[in-house]
Amino acid sequence: MKNTPENTPDPAKQKQERLAKALRDNLRRRKEQARERGSDPVQPPGTGTPD
Repeated sequence: MKNTPENTPDPAKQKQERLAKALRDNLRRRKEQARERGSDPVQPPGTGTPD
């Protein structure tokens, strides 16, 4: 199979997708931990008090 531009992995795009997945996983984990503690839902970054 030849490496055409369509099927060549794009390192920048792969990195972006990996970061996006990590952010979603992190946010879900934080929400679950907040629910277990019974505290307020996690606020988006930049709001409320800093960590």
